[in-house]
Amino acid sequence: YAGGRKFNKFYLMMHALGTASHADEPVSVIGGAYQPGLSGIWYTYLYLPLTPIFWLLAPYIRRTRFVTMADFFRARYDDSLATLYAVVGVLKFSVAIGVVLKGTATLFASLAGTPPGSRMELYAILGMTVVFVTYGFAGGLRATVVTETIQGPLIVVMSLLLLPFGLYAAGGFGGLHAA
Repeated sequence: YAGGRKFNKFYLMMHALGTASHADEPVSVIGGAYQPGLSGIWYTYLYLPLTPIFWLLAPYIRRTRFVTMADFFRARYDDSLATLYAVVGVLKFSVAIGVVLKGTATLFASLAGTPPGSRMELYAILGMTVVFVTYGFAGGLRATVVTETIQGPLIVVMSLLLLPFGLYAAGGFGGLHAA
């Protein structure tokens, strides 16, 4: 489960970066910036000061031998708090994954030209679920860390590349201010 505890410091740092940056962030920042304007960028910039702290702490957290926060709560407090944390975590991730699956399936069905609520959405959800579960069982945490080592820096680079194209589409800073 813990990848055989064979992750070096580089992989731990990239895992922290990949965990802190998600492909949905550009969309959530745009949604959050719709009302207040450009200052909405702080929805994502809020994490900038924390990211280096995660990189520095990752090797030390590894030494604690805690795999999850529930392990920490069990050691620091008792089994009941660890169980509560685990139950709340499962419920939170069930809802989060369900929303992501439904949103992606709706987008997929829309691109395929089928009406909302069609069987295309159901097939997309089932297909994505099979891929997620297979990936999880086949690679586990090791595959996740390797994926995040590649994905994290790519998300940062692609997000930065969006800026000039977005400014061009808006008509430069003048068009951005006018809008």
